[in-house]
Amino acid sequence: MIAIVPARGGSKRIPRKNLVDFYGEPIMSVPLKMLLGSDLFDEVIVSTDDAQIAEVADGLGASVPFVRPQNLATDYASTAEVVIHAVDDYVRRSLIDPPVVVVVYPTAVFLKSSDLISMINVLKTPDIDHVMTAGRYAAPIQRAWLSSGSSRIRRVNPDTNLMRSQDLEVTYFDAGQAYASVPSAWLRMLNGEEVTTGMIELDPWRVWDIDNPKDLEMARLLYKFNQQQGPETSE
Repeated sequence: MIAIVPARGGSKRIPRKNLVDFYGEPIMSVPLKMLLGSDLFDEVIVSTDDAQIAEVADGLGASVPFVRPQNLATDYASTAEVVIHAVDDYVRRSLIDPPVVVVVYPTAVFLKSSDLISMINVLKTPDIDHVMTAGRYAAPIQRAWLSSGSSRIRRVNPDTNLMRSQDLEVTYFDAGQAYASVPSAWLRMLNGEEVTTGMIELDPWRVWDIDNPKDLEMARLLYKFNQQQGPETSE
């Protein structure tokens, strides 16, 4: 089983986001230390086009076996393409087909090793080939509204207007922190094929995208809060 951390050097909204200071260390160090300390993986691979990111990863003990090709280091390169490239390289070097590939984003500072174990266990469920971290929508999306671009809005689904909130199905979103999959799932997704997906649900205070400087400040606060909850949250 291998883990892949896709960590390119470019970032427009937060320059050098994967190396930004996070309590005295590059932010990517947090999930990397968690992965390396979990003892779950034969290899923790960092896929990057950036020499400084490679240096940080190597210093922590992660594997940086290649420089990511430039065509896979643009804003338009998909995670699936990056993962497939890294898996192909691992198979070529090791002559081993990994049964499970775990992908963790370099700013997933709220992720714990127990989450990874839970994801891997869900992946053992028959017919599930891909498992994601998920967050629960705080409000029923069945009652969402659409705007016409003016002050006038309309309901997406008027049929739910008189329904009680507790009678509506709970809905989830991709938390964008980690995935556990059989390797072939990524190729199927890249080809636009349907992949049977499972999930583990994360607590709301462990789901936060870091897309801009304000997001980063909030992530620091949430991280500190999580650390204060006890040993289980500080893995």
